[in-house]
Amino acid sequence: MTSALPAVDVIIPIYNGYDVVGNCIESVLANTHGPASEIGVILADDASPDPRIGPLLEEFAARDDRVQVHSRTVNLGFPENCNESMRASRRDIVILNSDTEVPPGWLTRLCTKAASSARVGSVTPLTNNGTVCSVPEWLKNNPFGSLDTNALDEIAQATATGLWIELPTGVGFCQYFTRTALDTCGYFDGAVFGKGYGEENDLCLRIRHEGLVNLLADDVFVSHIGGVSFSEAGTSRLDENLAKIGRLWPDYHALIQEFIADNPLAGVQARFGLEMLRRTPRSPGKPRVLYMLHNAIWGTVIGGTEFHVQDLVEALRGEIEPIILSPRHGTRPILQWDDRGHVRSFPIAYSFDSEWVRQLLSSGIDLVHIHHWIDFPADALSEVLAVCAAVGIPTVVSLHDYYAACPGIQLLDARTKQPCVSLEGTDRCDGCEIKAGRTARIDVEGWRREHRAALAQASLIVSPSEAARHVLLQGLRDAGPQLDVHVEPHALPTSWPSPTPKEPAEPYRISVIGYGGAHKGDRVLIDLIAHLDGLELEWHFYGRKKLRDLPDEPPYFFHGTYERDALHDWLVEDDFALLVSTWPETFSYTLSEAWSAGLPVFATAHGALQERVSEAGAGMLLSDDPAAAATEIRAALADPDRILAMQRATKYAAQALRTLPEMATAYLGHYRALLAAASPAAIVPSAHEPGLDEVENLMGSFRSPLPAVDVSREELATPVVHQAGGRPPR
Repeated sequence: MTSALPAVDVIIPIYNGYDVVGNCIESVLANTHGPASEIGVILADDASPDPRIGPLLEEFAARDDRVQVHSRTVNLGFPENCNESMRASRRDIVILNSDTEVPPGWLTRLCTKAASSARVGSVTPLTNNGTVCSVPEWLKNNPFGSLDTNALDEIAQATATGLWIELPTGVGFCQYFTRTALDTCGYFDGAVFGKGYGEENDLCLRIRHEGLVNLLADDVFVSHIGGVSFSEAGTSRLDENLAKIGRLWPDYHALIQEFIADNPLAGVQARFGLEMLRRTPRSPGKPRVLYMLHNAIWGTVIGGTEFHVQDLVEALRGEIEPIILSPRHGTRPILQWDDRGHVRSFPIAYSFDSEWVRQLLSSGIDLVHIHHWIDFPADALSEVLAVCAAVGIPTVVSLHDYYAACPGIQLLDARTKQPCVSLEGTDRCDGCEIKAGRTARIDVEGWRREHRAALAQASLIVSPSEAARHVLLQGLRDAGPQLDVHVEPHALPTSWPSPTPKEPAEPYRISVIGYGGAHKGDRVLIDLIAHLDGLELEWHFYGRKKLRDLPDEPPYFFHGTYERDALHDWLVEDDFALLVSTWPETFSYTLSEAWSAGLPVFATAHGALQERVSEAGAGMLLSDDPAAAATEIRAALADPDRILAMQRATKYAAQALRTLPEMATAYLGHYRALLAAASPAAIVPSAHEPGLDEVENLMGSFRSPLPAVDVSREELATPVVHQAGGRPPR
């Protein structure tokens, strides 16, 4: 503190919490510099029943002349306990929860922000656990990993924007209130909010209503455990007090929901998170590998690509440090990494441009493995590959489907779902032309040309099957020189015992795995079942939904969505599997799952299904026409020798399936070879200035949009009498 800044009293409201109170006070006294004439530390004990609290506080008062102890004779509740000490002061005030820890220089920086304008009413710092002020992931408790409070505060100082950042309300773990705000708006409303919860929101709303502002200090970090002050009292009053705020300020909840939906603090979280990643100690000998795909793998695993990346990451956990980059609902990309058992998650950009990519790479990324870029901005693939090429970071691109050649992804017309005609001649898939225009403002020819140019910058391109490799190269053949694509088949995460051929008995049990959607052949499946009428068949469906328009006669069993391990236990009870995809599958996990359970497969003759079934002989390829396919299945089921041959082939196909360690070893070999040959340039993180869109969100309106109070505070403060055994209203 300096004489140019206002004098401040730091009020620490205390109720029990002996194990954390001492640490909080120690951090305040050690890291807050200035004489008693400028800084006071008020220990406001709200009649704590723990007999150790009183002597502990008196010990601090005896050690430091800045410390005063305010002891209540009866428990007043959090708001009035704070009010009693605030009324005793004529200075600016900081309300600091007793389960916090502050870093060196914290108060000077808060005070500097508060003194920056006469319009400032409150200031709240960043924290690990403080709803909208939480970093790197907001609205969450961010457990500590390898960095302590001081290190996290250094990150806040290094990444601060230097801007005014407006909050709808401050957050109560640590709030600085200017004397102007307190004299204008008063203190906490203890009559309305009782023992506590919501009183700081109400005061901040009054501050807004008077034309003052609640600011975030993004250059200060204060750690917060959370819940200690109310641990004995419980949190049952939270909903009741939030309802009171809604009655006092009718637009409050809509304001908060809009703030959360927009997340104007995304840039703050991004800067903090990337710098946190950069400063987190590296594991010796483990390269940091950035995986880029269209869905997160921790928390939301949906389809084959996500399963593959999840399997690969888990199998390589002892060899690499995985970082996951994915879009969130088509908006800002998010980054995830496992920090000593704690998964960090935060947005990384307002606009996914080369500067943000450089910021990301400067966090210590050694290699980038791109698995999908759909739902990212249209130029994300080229941006990432171009920047990596410029700085010498090796890149791997796995082509899990045909997105590079087909805006509709599956070589089906994006509108009609009919097979692609553009690869065979000069005809156009009109639906894909529309899709390309909407997604990237180009036609399909331009789409392929741009993807071909982007992929040419990759260090290694991978496809899961030879069939997929062939189709991809055909789709990109006119877009430039031939690409070199390496084939790496996928693996199942678990190796089960080799299946034993069994004698199927009618009715045969047919498994339909992973159906759902036109590309999976739902319409073909329904027609095929109809053409198989008269056969004694029992149908078992494993997928997201029931199928409509199925014939009435056969028994159908819908098992719903499934875990991969549980699926095997179900499949071993079945006799055959049926896969009728209408698009050229690039690999097909479901085919591997069927074989691992000993099921021969009837499959459409497209893509990897055709390649794998014909090579292994572990099943039969079907005609596209449902009537012809039904005839083929009837003939096979009537031939015991053919069934036995397919079963024997299935046993060998299951034994030949790639194991997860084999796949991990192959990819680790690629990574090591690329890293050994790379000469990456040192990427110095720059002071990335907020863009105009970000600044606009940060600056806010600086005026209250809230209506006048529509209910008297006296009415809300009237106690509600509950009958014995009843529950308070929510």
